[in-house]
This record gives sequence, structure tokens and C-alpha cells, in this order.
Amino acid sequence: MASAWADVLPVVDERQLAERRRFVAASEHWAERGRRVARALPRALLGLWPLTAPEAAALRIVLEGGEGPRRTLTLDQFPLRIGRGDACALQLPHAAVSTEHAELRVERGQAFLIDLRSTNGSKRNGESLVPLTPAPLQPGDRIGIGPFLLTVLGLGPAAKTGAFEARASEPRLHGPRGLFAGAHPWDRVLRVRMAGEPLFLRVPASWMRACWQRTGDLPADAPADELGPMEEGAAQYVFDRVARTLAAELQESIELSAWLSPADAAREGQDATQWLEGEIVLRSGDNEFDTTWLAPLLPPLKAESFEPPADLAFQASVHLGAIRLRLGDLLEVEPGDALIPDVFWPQGFLAPGRPELGAAWLKVRSSWFGGTLLRSEAGATLRLDKPWLRSPGEDWLMAEDDAPAVPPASLPVHDLELTVAIELDRLPVTLGELQKWAPGQLLSLRQGPSDPVRLVVETGLQRRVLAEGRVVVVNGKLGIEVLRLLTRLEDIAKPS
Repeated sequence: MASAWADVLPVVDERQLAERRRFVAASEHWAERGRRVARALPRALLGLWPLTAPEAAALRIVLEGGEGPRRTLTLDQFPLRIGRGDACALQLPHAAVSTEHAELRVERGQAFLIDLRSTNGSKRNGESLVPLTPAPLQPGDRIGIGPFLLTVLGLGPAAKTGAFEARASEPRLHGPRGLFAGAHPWDRVLRVRMAGEPLFLRVPASWMRACWQRTGDLPADAPADELGPMEEGAAQYVFDRVARTLAAELQESIELSAWLSPADAAREGQDATQWLEGEIVLRSGDNEFDTTWLAPLLPPLKAESFEPPADLAFQASVHLGAIRLRLGDLLEVEPGDALIPDVFWPQGFLAPGRPELGAAWLKVRSSWFGGTLLRSEAGATLRLDKPWLRSPGEDWLMAEDDAPAVPPASLPVHDLELTVAIELDRLPVTLGELQKWAPGQLLSLRQGPSDPVRLVVETGLQRRVLAEGRVVVVNGKLGIEVLRLLTRLEDIAKPS
């Protein structure tokens, strides 16, 4: 018996068809937005996220001389020490080579060689290098160290083992369970409006702890299964900076409108009956973090004003330069000694009557602000020129994101090298003030050119003021005369 067409064809529900069309359109819209955000995230997180990896590079050289055969080497761990000592990554065993003779560094796609005050010196294409002065290297350059000859073949990208990547999943319709039902109680939910469209972003507790450790260089503010207010505040600080950069990259407004617990977010979103959800995955090497975002298909969420905690306080340090010292040499420093900095930015520091003293750098946690030091009646003023950088200028010495040297098999404790910062002033600053800083901003300092400077070492969680000194001229160069010692390294015996 034949059936009527009406009996075998599916019945189309116009309401379901409209919802399907709305879902497809919204899914395509948020998928494209997710891809754009993922492409921009690595740049937005630069210098703020603990997974960020420096750009890897490999330097190829030919090594000749000594008693060994001619070898072609690929060097990809910088800074890289060259010498006859066991602590050097490239060992050249010969009496004419110093224990730590020279160092190779790579900065912004350029290789440099630095002679480390070696006894017999280093040469590039037959010319002697000035000690502690970076000499740029080009393909074909011939480096002479003792009886050894190193010929530069070229610099190229190294194999990427820890590149920072971001990926956004395809959106899907949120299931029947409640919003953020599987979230940890210590997770937080950031309410965001992108180009006026609302969404929720889950912030895992592990992200917040990572933000605190990245921006504060400090241990956890609370037990491992909890979060402290400083850790939440640091995460809000990071997200505020990232949102500003993303907004500029994507050329659309991004507003952070609330910071909620998962339970509070679920209550706020109960008016919307359907949601799209997806994941954002951040990966660096073997480390991976993922989080969830949710956007409503029906009535938009109400917007409320939200600002990260403006009273979150940081310490800002004004740096004039730095000195690199072996621990053994540091133990021998006494009042009256003069130390020559490896880098000293404000070259007009001692010029009488000169209103502009030169460059100086302000460090706030792991961020740097470049500026110009100006003489004033009260002492000095710092004019901010380059805000929110990862390292101070083009100087190789102070960059915090250099790849570590190859760890030696053994290293005498007195050969440990410390970077001693030359600090002019230290002042408190709040997050609210940081957010208002812009090029041209003037900061009044309590210290000026006639005041003592401090020699400071920061290692891990500790900050030690080693000595107080003053800027002097030594053999035509600016140096630091030690006036008094403030920290004695009494736990380490001086070498015999």
C-alpha cells in the first residue's frame, strides 16, 4: 500500500530551524574571533606570561687549531662561555686561553662576541677586541682565541622546542549541565565584552599562581590548594595588560567588566537559556594550559563597571647600569675601591649644569620602562619614553629573557658570576599609577646626581643591597667608588 508523501517526509519545526540558523551563524562568528585571538595572543602575552619562550637561534662556526681536528659546530645555547675552564660550554684547552676567555651572545637576530678581560685578548679579523664590549659578528668573520681560529658561517633559527603557541577550539553548544559546573572553587571567571558582545572566560587557579610568580618573582601567597588576594590581583593586572594589547592588535574594544567566582558567574548567566562554549589552549614545550569561554546565544548579559585593584602596590627601581662580578672578586671589595660598570647609561651624569643626564631604566617587577634622566632642583626627574618592555634597551647585559648557558658539570662557588645593579632610587607605585603611565610622563625622584647610589643583587626571592657608593671618573670612564659595605658575605670563606 502506497504512503502519502506527507507521511514519510520529516516535519520541519520552524522554531528549531531558526535556532539552528542562529547557532550556525554564531558558531562561525565566534570561531573566526577565536582564531584571530589565538594569532594575537603570543604577542599580547609577551613578557607577561610564564610560558613565553625567547626566540631560539643557532650559530654555526668552524673551529680549527690546537691539537684537535677541524670541526663544524652548531651553537644554540646563549649566552655561551668560551675558555679552558670546566665551566665553559665551549672548552679550548690551551695555556694561552683564559679560564673564561670570551662569551658569545645573540640579541634580536644578531650574534656578538665579548672578550671577558682575557689575559691574551680576543681578535676579530685580526683586530683586538675592547674587553667587555660586544663586537657584532657577520658570516665570514674569523675569531682568534689563543691558537684557535673560529670562522663564523652564519646565524639561523634553532629547532623550536619551547615555542609559545595559542590555539582556539571550534565552538559548540553548551550541554544541559550548569555553567562552570566542573570548575574548581578557586578558579575565577572574567566577564569580558568584545566589541560590545559579552562572554565569560574561566581563569584557572594555576594561571593566577603563574601570573603572580611571573610578575612578582615571589612564592605563593597562600597554601597550594588556595589562592591569596595578591595572586588574584597579579592575575587581574596581567589580564588588564593583555586586554589592552589585544584590543590594539584586533582593532576592537575589549572591556573587562567583572571578576567572579564560578558560582556567582553561574547565577549571573542563568537568564540566558543557550550558550556557546569553546577552549583556548596555551602550549610551551611540554607545558600546556587550557581554559573555557562561554558566550550567550540569547539575552545579553548586563554590563557593570570593573577595574583591577588600583591599590595593588609594587616597588619600582631606577637603574643606571650594571656590573658583572665573580663572587670571589666581590668578596674582596672594600670601601675606597672603584668598580667600572659593564654598562652605564646616563653618560652625562657628572656633567656640571647639563639638564639632560642621559638614559635610565625603571624596573617594576619583570617589566622595564625606558626613560631620560633630567636634573631638577629636588634632585632628578625621570621622563618615561618607552613603557612596558621586556628588557632595558638594546644592551645585552641586563636582558632577563636570554636563554641560560649550558649548565657546567662543576663550578667552584667563587666563580659564580653575579649581575650587580647600579640603583639610583627606589619608590612605591600602585597598579592604578602604572596604568596611567605613558610616554612623556615625568616622575620625581628623591635621589639626584649628587646623592649616593646603591649596588644591588637580586637572586630569586632575595634582594640585597651590597654597598653604597658614588659615581666617579676612573681613567676617563664613569665608575662607582664604594663608600661603605652594607652586606657582608660571611657564610662563604674567602679563597686562599
